[in-house]
Parts: sequence; structure tokens; C-alpha cells
Amino acid sequence: MRNFPRIALTILAVLVLSSGGLLVTHAVSPIGANSNGNQNGPTSQALSMSLTGGVASAGNQQYFIQQNGPALEAVINNDLLVSSSLTYTLNAQQLGLTTTGFASIQLTGQDYLGSAIKVSGNLQIVGSIPAVCLPSHSMTGVCATGDSSEVPAAFLAGGMIQVTSNGATTSSPVTMVLESAYFDPFGDAITLTSIGNSIVIVTNYTRATIDWSNVVDMGTLTGLIGSTAISGYFQQFATEHENLVSGTAQDSGTLSLGITDNGNQIDVSGRYTGNSSIPHTGSSSCGFACTETGFQDSGSFRLHGASGTMIVGTYATSWSVPAFGFESSVEGQVIQA
Repeated sequence: MRNFPRIALTILAVLVLSSGGLLVTHAVSPIGANSNGNQNGPTSQALSMSLTGGVASAGNQQYFIQQNGPALEAVINNDLLVSSSLTYTLNAQQLGLTTTGFASIQLTGQDYLGSAIKVSGNLQIVGSIPAVCLPSHSMTGVCATGDSSEVPAAFLAGGMIQVTSNGATTSSPVTMVLESAYFDPFGDAITLTSIGNSIVIVTNYTRATIDWSNVVDMGTLTGLIGSTAISGYFQQFATEHENLVSGTAQDSGTLSLGITDNGNQIDVSGRYTGNSSIPHTGSSSCGFACTETGFQDSGSFRLHGASGTMIVGTYATSWSVPAFGFESSVEGQVIQA
């Protein structure tokens, strides 16, 4: 899935979807003769369709984010570090509206006076700040009654943080706002900020992945089978592995269509597989450490219906910026035994 509109946090952003790469569809229609006019063999007609839809449920997401290297900027208790080394790991799970997981921060550096500063702590993820909630599409940072899923803008994590400065070590409970890398792909800046801003870290990341499951997309379709106009609706259940450093993803899932052809209702279902990418062009900035992007997806499908009907073909999908909705083009063949 790719980009949902971002929500400004203290220094963080929001986005996508990722759900990314989905969409396919195809239809079925009674056919009288094959392409050679043979009434006894399989028949085949060209299929061309356009689909328009959006995300109905963000499903479940597993996030993994890691950084091993210098922070872009770090301010500890109002003390700006001139050099730093950061080891950061986040492992979070979003199940519907429930967010769990853990994070670890190890930061060492020096301030302008040459004093060594160290920050370390293990955090429990206990919640999130939603970028978008579904199916309401609320972007207020709070989900509405009736919403069943969300895409997090940031994760809320609590725990004891130790800070060593000028040889003295203090330990205190801290709540951190940890930005999701989903909203700044290609290893761009994310923020790790404590409530009250006693700890502010801006960093790149060396690894970030999201595994999406049970994502639901819905919409309408129009097109042609041969020269016959068709219309209808679709529902898709998508699974995706997304790499936010490379900006690529692999998708697969199931698709169900309801097609109206000359007054006949035709039901078709099957599987699709594809590959997706986050385009570098066409993105828009939504503030500090915040980028809205689209998503591009292409792949192939094979669907089956009653009476031996089969539809095979290819699809290409473009998501808007930010990616609430999408349009997909389909080319294929309707084959009937």
C-alpha cells in the first residue's frame, strides 16, 4: 500500500500505503465461437478494463526499522551533539487498531565542548499516532467510531532511558514518539522524539521493511469483452512485502469480481502476483521529515468462473499522491471451454 496523507507531529510526518501494489481484474461473458469460428473448440475474446478504487481496510502490518551509523542531528537535554553514533531498532506490529512491539536506542556522541554524551534504553511500544484510519479515512490523529484499521504515522513507546553526561548518569521514564519510515522512503530522515523534547534525534535508516496482510481494496470496473461493454465491482485481499530502502515491493493476493454483461451477472475469482515501486518523481513535501508519494504496480493474473471460464492477463496500477485511491488498467483474454 502506499501513501496516505501525512499528519504533522512535533517533527514527524505521515503518509501511505503502502498498501501498494494491488489491482487486477477481469471478466467473463458468454461467447459463441472461438477466434477461428470453430463452434466446438475453446472460445477466446479480448478483455480490456479500467478499475477505480481505494483502500477499505489497511489490514495488519509488521514494521522493522534499523539504523547503524551517525545521526543527522541529536539534541539531548538542550545540548546539541556535533558528532554521534546511533544504533536503533524498531519492531512493531499493527493489528487492526492495536499497536505492539519494542524499540532500542543506543546513542553516543560529543557536544561542542568535547563532553561525551550517551543515551541508552529499551522501550515497549504501547500505541500509535494514526496517519489515516479506515474505513472513515479520518486524518485527525484519532480514529473514529467504527474504524477497524489504521496506518501509523508514528509509534508511541515507553521505558527507562539512561543519559550519561559529564560523567554523571541519570535514569528516568520517557515516552518516545518514533516516526514510521513508511512516510519517508529511500532511507530518508525520520525522527525519534521524547514527549517534552528532552531527546530529539533525526536519523536516516539502513533497513526498513513492512509486511502487509489482509489489506482490502474495493471499487468499480468498466470495460469491454470483445465489443461488448461490461461494468461491475471488485474486492481484493492483498499481501505485500515492502522494502523502504530500495522503494520496491512484491505483492500477491486474491481477487473477486462481479461483472454485468448484457444483463447477466458473472462472478470470477482467482490469484494475482506483481511487483511494485515507489516513484521518485511526482512526490510532494508535507513538511519536515515528511514526503507524500504515489505507488506503481504491475503483474499478471489468472481468474476462474463457472462453466470452465478462465481469464488471464496483465495489469498496471497507479496510486494517487497521497495514495488513498488508485486506477488500474487490465488487458487479457476471456477463455471459455
